[in-house]
Amino acid sequence: HSFPTRRSSDLVATAKLHEDDREIVTYSQLDAGATLTSEAPGGIELLVVEGSAIRDGEMLARHDWLRLPEGHRLSVAAGDGGAKIWMKTGHLRFAGAPRV
Repeated sequence: HSFPTRRSSDLVATAKLHEDDREIVTYSQLDAGATLTSEAPGGIELLVVEGSAIRDGEMLARHDWLRLPEGHRLSVAAGDGGAKIWMKTGHLRFAGAPRV
């Protein structure tokens, strides 16, 4: 199955998997040391599918999950073996607080 890809540099390749009025879902492959950034409105969630990434000095390993609320900027650098990252943006603005 082939997805259209966008190369933002020689180090990062990104495919858009889904987009609607509420969210955008992407899959990115990062070479070692490459940086993935996003300032997408509506919050950001990502899953490290393979490899590792570093954010603010913290290592995110395979299967680690990160959620950033709206207004936060994402910047992760791929580890020595590169990284494959699934990311969803925009959807958190529609999430409500849990009812207690």
